[in-house]
Amino acid sequence: MTWLVGDCASDPPLSATARTLAVQHATDLLYGLGMVAIARGHTRLAITYRHQDAGHALAEAIAGANAHVELWPRPNAWPTVLSSKRQTDLSGASPSDSHVHAGHDARARAAAGDSAEQPDLMGGSASDRHTGGAAASGSVEQTDLLGGAWASGSVEQTDLLGGAWASGSVEQTDLLGGAAVAEFDPGEAELVDARVLVAAAEAARGLPPLCYLTVAGAVGRPTVMAAQQDARVSELVARAGGAEVDDWVAIGGGAPAGRLPARDAFAREIDGVLLILPAGHEVVRRLRTPVADWLMRAASACEGCRVCSDACPALAPHEIVWTLASGRDDGIAPVAALACTGCGLCDAMCPAVLSPRVLVTGVRDRLVAMGAQPGDRPPAPVHPAALGLDVELLTARLGLAPYDKPVGGGGLGAAKGTQSRTIDPSSAP
Repeated sequence: MTWLVGDCASDPPLSATARTLAVQHATDLLYGLGMVAIARGHTRLAITYRHQDAGHALAEAIAGANAHVELWPRPNAWPTVLSSKRQTDLSGASPSDSHVHAGHDARARAAAGDSAEQPDLMGGSASDRHTGGAAASGSVEQTDLLGGAWASGSVEQTDLLGGAWASGSVEQTDLLGGAAVAEFDPGEAELVDARVLVAAAEAARGLPPLCYLTVAGAVGRPTVMAAQQDARVSELVARAGGAEVDDWVAIGGGAPAGRLPARDAFAREIDGVLLILPAGHEVVRRLRTPVADWLMRAASACEGCRVCSDACPALAPHEIVWTLASGRDDGIAPVAALACTGCGLCDAMCPAVLSPRVLVTGVRDRLVAMGAQPGDRPPAPVHPAALGLDVELLTARLGLAPYDKPVGGGGLGAAKGTQSRTIDPSSAP
């Protein structure tokens, strides 16, 4: 069976959403992971984390529940975790785009202006579609959602997180004693965002769906908060102490690969982080640049240097960009674009200040619209140096260092009426 991996590591620069959920809602994350595992038939479970405080909180929750879940620490780099199967909604669709099958590009739609519509590279348009939260699988039976007996196919468990698993393929190591860290083949893992796991656990308790997100950047009090789904972007900014500039722009999903929602957009349209920047900031300018302009710039400036490919952990984007820019058929299979996760690391590394991400995701989305599946792509060689870029270095390269301030986590408790801790990301290794 494939791994089911809860992702508490993939916070982009200035965001602390997944980290804060791991620290403050570790038990909910475990319950959500167990629910998805039963629904999907997984018997090998793990949770990734990037910061020590998140790892400690998760380890305590796992030990307290006697759960068969491994903890996998990840480097403080971006992208942090890649998988060819990222399950971002229990119904099977991504909250941002039901056509996106891989990785971080659920939040990687660069829009022209404040429009939610993105013209793709090869014609047509792709619209972000949002689901209403976690959906329960009708094939799963339970007698007590958070503590009773589950039975689903070949997986039986007397207690969702604390009982004996019947499957012999599940091995439990010493979660607190320095057991060897397991690795997974990206093609053999289903990755589930921390927000989805918490939402699944809360839905099971009959709680109304909430949106968890970080509001950061040019705001008075960067905060991780829980918000009603119909809360407006302007309201979220006000809760974070208000914008520090009048002419501000919101970036849903953050940098380097977010999209630009309107100020009256709903919280449910924001994927994990709402980054507020001045309208003249370079990140905003790049996200507002039309695809056609990027293509023309690539035609005149791309030298095929392959720096983007040396950085990319999934494919060789320089080949696709060079083919598009030159207009020549060099035998490059466009289906390779299906491996792109849209993380935006190639954009941050390009010495010609181009956007390989926009061009490659344009090809990818067009292929998906034509019926291609991620499994159709050929194996992509990964350069040995493609281990991600240090988050602090990426933050500096994106011009975000002036906005790199401690992020409070009190917004989670405020929305629920419970006490919560404040998280200072600068305090962890």
